[in-house]
Amino acid sequence: MTQETLDAAIAAAVAAYPIGIPGAVKCGQWADRPYIAVLKDFHGCSGRTHIPNARSAFATAEEATASAAHYVRDFRESLARRLAEPRMRALRAQHGLPRDI
Repeated sequence: MTQETLDAAIAAAVAAYPIGIPGAVKCGQWADRPYIAVLKDFHGCSGRTHIPNARSAFATAEEATASAAHYVRDFRESLARRLAEPRMRALRAQHGLPRDI
C-alpha cells in the first residue's frame, strides 16, 4: 500500500467514525451560563449524549456548540495521528486498515 493510498484510507476511516453531532443543552447551574456542550448520538447510539467538557458552561448555545465542534475536530485529528503511527497496529486493524505500514 502506497503512502497516498494509506492516507486516503486513514482519512476515510476517521470521517466514518461515529463520534456524534455537536450540540448544546440548557441545563447549566448558573444563570449567566446556562448552556453546556454535548455530542448527540454519541458513537452512533440514538438518543445518547456525551458531555466533552464536563466542567464548562457557556452563555449562548452557539458558544457551547462551537466548543463541542472543537472537541470533535480535535478528536478526529488525534485519531488520524494515531492511525498513522507505525506502532498502533491493533487500532488500525480495528478500523479496517492494514496492521503493518
